[in-house]
Amino acid sequence: MHLTGTVFFWRDDKGFGFIVAEPSQEKYFFHIRDLNLQDGAMNIAPIADSTPPITAITKTAANKVKEQVKEYRPKVGDRLNFQQGTDKQGRRIAAPWQPSAECLAQASIAAIKQDGATSSATSSKQQAKNAYNKPSLNHSQQQNINIQHTKEIALFFRLGFFVLFIIAVLFGTLPYLLPILYLEASLFTYWLYRSDKQAAIARQRDRLPEQSLQLFSLIGGWPGAYIAQKKLSHKSSKWLFQREFALIILANTLLVIWLISSRGQDFFGQFAFFAS
Repeated sequence: MHLTGTVFFWRDDKGFGFIVAEPSQEKYFFHIRDLNLQDGAMNIAPIADSTPPITAITKTAANKVKEQVKEYRPKVGDRLNFQQGTDKQGRRIAAPWQPSAECLAQASIAAIKQDGATSSATSSKQQAKNAYNKPSLNHSQQQNINIQHTKEIALFFRLGFFVLFIIAVLFGTLPYLLPILYLEASLFTYWLYRSDKQAAIARQRDRLPEQSLQLFSLIGGWPGAYIAQKKLSHKSSKWLFQREFALIILANTLLVIWLISSRGQDFFGQFAFFAS
């Protein structure tokens, strides 16, 4: 079902908002990840024809129009075309969606006017602008590389964490190092959540697996994960993820209680070969 509605709420930092459909006045949740710019949305010719009396559209202006469309971010009052869908919990959402022709036309007019205002600039200024645009592409590529680099750092952290854990057991210092291990795991887990959130906002395909985030919560990073979920609003609305996270907190708490108990200390005392 193809519907049209108006944005009446939008959180650009979180990437979600709400649409009121016409004419039913029903409200739909929508997310930036469901933006669909296919099926002719990138064709600027019809948009250009609807602009004010501008005699010619330069190649630079056409490229600017495409960039405006690719980088489109909704705002309150925008009209969107969407299809009715449902999320994993069966709630009604607008997915996929795309800006209406009116929104794209406004972006086109702004880009063309800007090109007309700067058409008298010298070639040196144009070269400086091109030089500015190239690092932008490199930055986007660097984001993709950084996610892969984050996975590699996470692997080394896990290895180092378990090595430190084994050393603490062998020397009989686990109860004393436990708070430090929790602090390190929490700080690192918060950083992983932040990196994955940035990748989600950038709509990167390469993301951190949810199993990896849960694993770091399991080894003691759940306080950092909890703070990240609340502060960054990341993974906090996924019911299955939250159910697993609650079980991890319960299991981790019971494990810590056992570790500091006399039975736990007696058990690990058997492996404290280097304890003084």
